Amino acid sequence: FVVKEPPLRITSKLRRIDAIEGEDVKFELEVSRENGVVTWFKDGVEIDPAANPDKYEIKVIGLKRVLIVKGTTLADSGQITVVAEKDKKTAVLNVEKPFQMERVPTFTLPLRDTGFFIGKTLILTVTVSVHPEPDITWTKNGEEILPGGRVKFTKDYGRYTLEILNPQAEDEGEYAVTAVNPFGKDYTSCKVSPKTRGQEAEWYVPLFRRYMVTQEVFEGKDARFECKVNGNPVPEVKWMKGDVEVTDDQRHVITFDGTTAVLEVRGVTKADLGTYTCIITNAAGSQECHADIVFDTGLPERKKKRGARRAAQAEEEIEYRKITEYEYEYDENVNEAGGGKIRKVSEEELHKLFLEVEAEEAERLKLGLSIEEWELREMQRLGLTAEQWNARKRQRLLLLSQLDMEMRMKLGLDIEGVTMVDGVASGVGIGRATQVDVHMHGPREPKFKLPLRDTNFLVGGTLTLSV
Repeated sequence: FVVKEPPLRITSKLRRIDAIEGEDVKFELEVSRENGVVTWFKDGVEIDPAANPDKYEIKVIGLKRVLIVKGTTLADSGQITVVAEKDKKTAVLNVEKPFQMERVPTFTLPLRDTGFFIGKTLILTVTVSVHPEPDITWTKNGEEILPGGRVKFTKDYGRYTLEILNPQAEDEGEYAVTAVNPFGKDYTSCKVSPKTRGQEAEWYVPLFRRYMVTQEVFEGKDARFECKVNGNPVPEVKWMKGDVEVTDDQRHVITFDGTTAVLEVRGVTKADLGTYTCIITNAAGSQECHADIVFDTGLPERKKKRGARRAAQAEEEIEYRKITEYEYEYDENVNEAGGGKIRKVSEEELHKLFLEVEAEEAERLKLGLSIEEWELREMQRLGLTAEQWNARKRQRLLLLSQLDMEMRMKLGLDIEGVTMVDGVASGVGIGRATQVDVHMHGPREPKFKLPLRDTNFLVGGTLTLSV
């Protein structure tokens, strides 16, 4: 008699992909047999890599089936379908143009008056918004500085540096930087002068021993930022709200005793909400840290009502399912709790979410975007309203809240002092970033956030190990 093989099945999901024009994308799934044959379609038309090798590539790796779309264009957006005998899966490919935050360039870290020692490299650094990327010109006493000899320029995603090797007395003067793009220009300058050698061997860049944290207050109440700092010489302290310096007045009380820097904002109003920066500077360099003032939402009181909170989480889960396919990453393990569905996910999936959020924050910093600019960019890319975006943030927090203490230690997360703002964590451990921000409190030993684990590989396939 003839033994028939069971019908070929697709055993994993085909996931939606959102891409930026020009990127290569890869659709992956697994089937029930290594010898199983699948067919790929785009908007109902079979994909033939042989006819268009510059656009498509299909791979078979054991049970895995892979479709690669190269150099995506807007025309590649559509429905991707894979058929395996009587089984099929469908997903969406959405290709968008690169996001452009077109505006006048702005120096987010301007030049400041500084000194140098004869013979010791002089370094001047600025950071500037990079959308679109500006042309940068350095000048000394009004004359352009050109690279070569003792002069070296470097740039890295909005950070521009001038280095003068073996500086001499004649390098004293007024240095300036001009940033120009099609929408306008910005300018910053400083005075640079030689310093007398003395106690410089004991000088060091100022450091934050304790960072300020986001202040969550009711309207009309006072907010208080406090930083612990040290440095030699004792640093000067400057406070900023956005790009505007905060000065001491009736509503803003600024104090500094050499180690503790404090800014009090009295009678907080809507105009006081936003991001504040503390900048500490001495002859050896400067550092800065950031935190926000936000209105208290009364969330701690709601948290005491455990049943109501769980019901709200269930409603958020349902709303979240309406607005994004993101949660399909975590669909596998659902249990009932508090009258609604609250997902419980594996350690590996939580690791994946954490690293995904951390990668988003790295990209935000690389692009030089503020939190507000990043959120606007992501809302436009995903096609979400503000309400839907906030629901997405709350959902991610609900997932990350499942981290137990052991996992937090593995990931290097410090979640002490976390507060909640509109359902989104803020404070020391999770906050200022779009979803998760990890603050390292000073130097410490390296720690693997995602360690190696025992794994298998298919002969002939690619073996990948990541930490």
